Amino acid sequence: MVYGYGPKAGKNDYLKTQVFSASPAKLTSMLFDGAIKSIKLAKIAIDQRDIEKAHNNITNAENIIYELANSVDTKVESELPGQLLSLYDFMNSQLQEANIKKDKQKLDRVLDMLTTLANSWKKIAE
Repeated sequence: MVYGYGPKAGKNDYLKTQVFSASPAKLTSMLFDGAIKSIKLAKIAIDQRDIEKAHNNITNAENIIYELANSVDTKVESELPGQLLSLYDFMNSQLQEANIKKDKQKLDRVLDMLTTLANSWKKIAE
């Protein structure tokens, strides 16, 4: 699709504007929301036995979590960055296993962790 044309062009343009004008805190919040949405869509796809769609959504969630991990400031003198990185690593390992087995329980586990982090992040960013 050429930029600016087609039925999804308006939505894509709006999203690009949101991303390019967002603060770092808002971008992080958007990443959490995207990962949560992808996991929810993967669960629906598993229920519908749409293996490809489930795989694509789980992979998208993994990629978003990698971006969240890359955004962690490891120069901060605290245990928090290391703990966050370990948590993101655990989440991605759970997502990889969920993807192989199409395991909704593992998806729920990651979804719960992401939701807790997202809610905490939103409170901090206010």
